[in-house]
Amino acid sequence: MKCKSEYCIYNRNFQCILGKANINTSGMCENYINVESAKKFLDAEKESRLREIAKSYLLNVIGKKR
Repeated sequence: MKCKSEYCIYNRNFQCILGKANINTSGMCENYINVESAKKFLDAEKESRLREIAKSYLLNVIGKKR
């Protein structure tokens, strides 16, 4: 079964790894377990990568002006 929740512990490559997931009448998965720290980790990784890109860009710009 496909899974759209990136932060569910049962989501692997957008596929549910449970043998059988329970879907409620609203079409929502009742087995969903959110990984709370995943968002914090992802946000920190994004910020770290953006800093690396900015640093690399600045080094290239400064290096070309010399």
